[in-house]
Amino acid sequence: MGLFKSYFPVRAHYYAYDLAEIGQYYNLYCGLMEHWHRVIPGFIHDVQYEDMVADQAGQTRTLLEFCGLAWDDACLAFHKTDRPVHTASAVQVRSPIYNNSVQAWKRYEKQLAPMLEAIG
Repeated sequence: MGLFKSYFPVRAHYYAYDLAEIGQYYNLYCGLMEHWHRVIPGFIHDVQYEDMVADQAGQTRTLLEFCGLAWDDACLAFHKTDRPVHTASAVQVRSPIYNNSVQAWKRYEKQLAPMLEAIG
């Protein structure tokens, strides 16, 4: 849903302006991820947004362990970085993790029908 709500001035994500097409791209993504999980099992670590929101520290530790990286407290304070951010999510990057986006799509379920139908 965040993709559809974002404006991309260079139309880099031309599919983002059509809910049914977003659903089709999502299906392609799921198929691609299933492929890679089959071909190289254990190589990709999936993180669910809801799990990260519910337990940022635990999920971050698990991810770092998977990547063979040491713990750093700065991982929990990612929003305090001074580095430039040039994405549609720049405001989110500057904010701590919040949970008001969990299940937010349900408020728009009727309007999202074309995407939900495409996803199946």
